[in-house]
Amino acid sequence: MHLLKSTLRLETVFSDFEQSNFLKRRSPFPALSTGTRPAPADLYSGIEANGKLDKRKTEDLFRNIALLMEAAGTSGPVYGNWGENPRIPAGYTYFAQLIAHDITINGEIRPNMEAPKVRTNVQNDALMLNTLYGSGPLVSAHCYDFKSDFKGIDARLKLGPVSHNKSTVNQPKRDICRYQEYDDSGVKRGGRPLIADARNDNNPILSQLTALFSHFHNIVVGYSEEQHPGSDIDTHFNFAKAVVLYVYRNIIRNDFLQKLLDPDIYHYYSRSQDPDRYLFEIDENNPVTSEFTHAAYRFGHAMVRPLYEMSERMNGEAFTLEDVLGQTSDGEPNRAPLNDDWIAAWSFFFDLPDRTPAVVSQKSNLLGPLYMRALNSKLKDGVHFDNDTLAYLDLLRCVSAPVLKVERLRQHILQTVPTKPDFPAASRQTIANSADIAAEIKSFADRPTRPIGSGVLPPRLTTETIDELSGNPPLGLFVLIEANSGPGQGQHLGPIGSIIVAETLFRAVDDDRGLQQLELPNSHTPQIAASILFQQTGAGPIPQTMPDLIRWIDQHLPDEYKTLEDGSRLSFL
Repeated sequence: MHLLKSTLRLETVFSDFEQSNFLKRRSPFPALSTGTRPAPADLYSGIEANGKLDKRKTEDLFRNIALLMEAAGTSGPVYGNWGENPRIPAGYTYFAQLIAHDITINGEIRPNMEAPKVRTNVQNDALMLNTLYGSGPLVSAHCYDFKSDFKGIDARLKLGPVSHNKSTVNQPKRDICRYQEYDDSGVKRGGRPLIADARNDNNPILSQLTALFSHFHNIVVGYSEEQHPGSDIDTHFNFAKAVVLYVYRNIIRNDFLQKLLDPDIYHYYSRSQDPDRYLFEIDENNPVTSEFTHAAYRFGHAMVRPLYEMSERMNGEAFTLEDVLGQTSDGEPNRAPLNDDWIAAWSFFFDLPDRTPAVVSQKSNLLGPLYMRALNSKLKDGVHFDNDTLAYLDLLRCVSAPVLKVERLRQHILQTVPTKPDFPAASRQTIANSADIAAEIKSFADRPTRPIGSGVLPPRLTTETIDELSGNPPLGLFVLIEANSGPGQGQHLGPIGSIIVAETLFRAVDDDRGLQQLELPNSHTPQIAASILFQQTGAGPIPQTMPDLIRWIDQHLPDEYKTLEDGSRLSFL
C-alpha cells in the first residue's frame, strides 16, 4: 500500500499543474502531416454516439473483450498462436518492465474514461536508470552502502542478504535491501524495499534484475577505485554510472529491440542515428508518447508465463505466477528477505548455453491478445474495483489518455514513408493491408469461447459491435492482434506496433545528453570509459546483450556472493 499512497500524493501534487499546463501540451504524436495538434476526431474515444464517448457501451465492450483475452490466456489455444515464444527468453519480459519504470512515471492510479485528459510523465530523464540510482548517494542515501569504516556513504549501491534456513546471518547479498517493520510485540507486519523506485519490487524476477544491475555498478566502482586512487566518491560514482548506462543502452538497442521488433522495422531504425529516419515529430525533451505508454508498450503483460523456475535449487519444480506476484517486501513480509529458492540463476531466464551443467532458458509467452488471469492478483489493493482486470484496465487506458486512432496512425505512416526511401517496402505493404487486421479482429471477437476460472463464460458479441470494433479498435488490442496474426506469428511485434516502440526507444537511446553531463576522469566519454574497462578486464568488446553482461558479472563477482553460509553454492549463471 505504501506505493499506492505515494502515487496518490503524486496525483494530488500534479492535478492543478495538469489542468493549467498539460491540457495545453501538444499531443503524443503532434506533427502528423501539418505539424499541428491532432483534431479530437483523430483520438480514440471507444464507442461513440453523436460524436461523443458512449461510456456504458464502451465499458461493456472492454469488459467483454477482457474476458475473451483471459479466456484465451487461461484455457488454451482458442485464438491464434499460443504457447512459448522461441525467440524471446522469459528474462526479457522483466527487462521490458525495468525499461518501462525507467522511462515513465504516471501519477494516474486507475484510468478514468469519464474525464479523459493528458497525463504527465514525470520521468524527465529517459533511460538514465533513475529507478536504480535515484538522485545519487547524497540525496538518495538509503539506496547506497556505507563506506567500509562506516564513516559516510559509499558510491556502491546497497544490497541485502538472502535468507537460508530462516537465517540471514553471513548469507550472500544477492537480494535488494529490504527494511522490515515489526509491531510492539515483535511480530513482522510489513516491509519496504530500500531502493530508489519501489515499483522495482513488483515481483522477485524484477527485483533480482535490479540486484543484477546493482552488482554491475558495484563491480565497476571497485575498478574505478583501483584505477583512480585518491579520487572522491563523485568520481567513482559518475564513472560507474556512465559505464552501466552505456552498456544498458547498448543492450536495449542491440538485444532487446532486436528480439522484440519486426525485423525489417528494426533494421530501418537501428542501422543509423539519422534523426530524419523518424516518421513522427515529438517533443525532443520527452520522447515518450501516449501511444507508447498507454497502448503499444502494454505488450509485456501478454508475455508473462504461468510458471517460473528460478534456479536448479528448485529441482525441476516451479513457482506459480500467483506466487511470483505475491513475493514482495510488503506482499509477503514474513517471506522477506527472499529465501534462496527465489534467487535467480540467470541461465533459466536468458540464453547462456555455455553454462555447466547446461540449462535451456524458459521462454516468454507469444505476443497476442492473451493474458494470464493470475495477473489480476495485483489489483486487490483497495483502490481498484472488484471487477477490474488488467486486460480491462489496459483497454481503458486507450480512452483515458490521448491515444490516436489506429486508422489515423496508419494513414500518417503511409503518407510519410514515401519521403523515407529506405523504409522497407514489405512493411509498407503490410501496413496498407488494413483489411487483413480487421478480419483478424473479427476472428478474435467472434469465436467459440471456453469458461474461465470458476466457469464464467465470456459473452458472444453482437455483429454490430464486432463490426464497430474491427473498424475502430483500441490501439493496445490492435498491437497484440497485429503481432499474433502477422508473419512472426506472435514471436515479435507487427510493423505498426514496432514503429510506435521504435520511435520512443530509439530516440531515448540515441539521446546522450544526460550521459555527457557526467564528469569522468581524463574527460573520457562514456563509450571510451566502457571500452577501456572491458578491455582491461579481459572481456574484449563492450557487452551488447544480456547474456554478454551476465557472463561478465559472473566472472567478476566475488565468490562470497555465490556461497551460502553452510558452504552450499548459490549459482549466478
